[in-house]
Amino acid sequence: MSRRRFHTRYRSLIRPIILLTIFATFVACGNSLHAELKIPSILSDHMVLQRDQPVPIWGWDTPGKTVSVTIGDLTQIGTAVQIL
Repeated sequence: MSRRRFHTRYRSLIRPIILLTIFATFVACGNSLHAELKIPSILSDHMVLQRDQPVPIWGWDTPGKTVSVTIGDLTQIGTAVQIL
């Protein structure tokens, strides 16, 4: 596969992966002094996302805390709940 064809084929995946990496870094390092949010190590650099499929994101935080996830132009907001 030529370099040009590879770049064109995977161009749409680069931006969401970079944004997810920046978000994960911010959550892991930027708020480490007072945050309890933890995300699994599988959500990291070089992860592969399948096009046109839902992307489940999960983690651990204090129940009742508002959590937002942004990938590309899409942002989802939810509330942490306790699962027994």
